Amino acid sequence: MTKTAADGAHSVTRRRIVEIATQNIDGLHQKAGSTRVHEVHGTMHTLTCTKCRCSFKSADVDGTEPTGEVLRCPCGGVLKPDITFFGEMLPEKAMTDAIRAMEKAELVLVLGTSLQVYPAASLPSYRPAGVPLVIVNMTPTPYDSEATLA
Repeated sequence: MTKTAADGAHSVTRRRIVEIATQNIDGLHQKAGSTRVHEVHGTMHTLTCTKCRCSFKSADVDGTEPTGEVLRCPCGGVLKPDITFFGEMLPEKAMTDAIRAMEKAELVLVLGTSLQVYPAASLPSYRPAGVPLVIVNMTPTPYDSEATLA
């Protein structure tokens, strides 16, 4: 039997930092083990009171299963899921962190998005010049002409 050991290629892979900017609100990236996830449309796993601004984990609030009832904070305010509804501003920190991740990227993968809804659609434009862009989507995107592979 021969002994095997990690070579230099393995250590390079371990040093790579993977950051994900996602429009998904379901937390599946984190469930899959990703740790640097920028949820630019928010998350359904937390709720914030529209009155006192208290925040709660959805799992800790009774009645988060869909029933048609409005969830209420102990102060009486409405508990709103921390997701971006149409017309609302995106979470500033998530968007800023996603832009910073793009600005230092060595490779940008765009997976399963038409890149039609701004400002999230602008994220690939923040990658440094010469950084490869790979797009995998069922329909064309505005960035296809810039893609290394589309």
